[in-house]
Amino acid sequence: MKIEKLDYSDYQGYKINVDYITRAYQDIQIKKHRKAISISMKRKRMKKTTKSYDIFLFADYINQPVVFGMFERKTLVAVIEGEYIEWNKTFRIWEIYIHPKYRRKGLGSQLFKHIERHAMDIKARAITLEVQSCNDPAISFYESMGMHFIGLNTLAYTNYDVQNKEVLLEYGKRLG
Repeated sequence: MKIEKLDYSDYQGYKINVDYITRAYQDIQIKKHRKAISISMKRKRMKKTTKSYDIFLFADYINQPVVFGMFERKTLVAVIEGEYIEWNKTFRIWEIYIHPKYRRKGLGSQLFKHIERHAMDIKARAITLEVQSCNDPAISFYESMGMHFIGLNTLAYTNYDVQNKEVLLEYGKRLG
């Protein structure tokens, strides 16, 4: 399968239902000491859980989206979307999706490497992305692609992200 750049006029608002199964999460512990705060993050097993949500390509919150996809016949089976952030010269990956039938076949790695080359070609200094602390399969994939933990937000989704095991984790990779 070859990677193709998707056209805004053909795919703006294109809806994809994303689902994944997780059996682990990153347990976030934040402790306040007299003059310091300590944060720990440890992978813990959990009951097998299926998570599901929708994404929409070329969403309005992305200023200058670039989207690449892979097709089986005429069906979009894998996609990666991102944008160059001018002010800090980084490339933000907003979405990556592989149809369940095509997972663990190398499509995600191909798309990630493709967008990484694109980011280097446009002189981005780093790639960043967000992932939920409960999305263990994605975290494992991102780490295998050379991404590393760079930050977190315990109030990104709700006021109970830590309790819900759904903390926003930021991952990044230096380029060049």
